[in-house]
Amino acid sequence: MDDRERRLAQNSAHYREVNERTRIVDRAAANVDLVCECADRACTKMIHISADDYEAVRNDGARFIVVRGHEMHDGEKIVARKNGFNVVEKTGASKAYTEARDPRVR
Repeated sequence: MDDRERRLAQNSAHYREVNERTRIVDRAAANVDLVCECADRACTKMIHISADDYEAVRNDGARFIVVRGHEMHDGEKIVARKNGFNVVEKTGASKAYTEARDPRVR
C-alpha cells in the first residue's frame, strides 16, 4: 500500500469512528445524521440515514457511507446506491487496512 492509499483509507476509517461514537450516544434514534465517510479529510457533508441502513453498512468492515459523488474510482467500488448516499467498499490493500481498523472488531 502506498502512502496516498494509506492516507485515504485512514481518512475513511477516522470518519467511521466518529460515526460509531455518534451511534453510541444516540442508540434509540430511528434516523441519524452522520458524517460522510469519504476519503477527503476536509469533507464536512452530513448524511441523513436510517439506523437500519447504517447497521447494514456496518456489518462489513470494508464498507462506508458517502455522499453521492464523493466515492473514489481507485481503491473502492460502489456496492449500493441509496436515497441521498452511496455505499462504497474498499478494495485491494485499502480493504484489508480498513477491516483491521473496524472499531466493532477491535
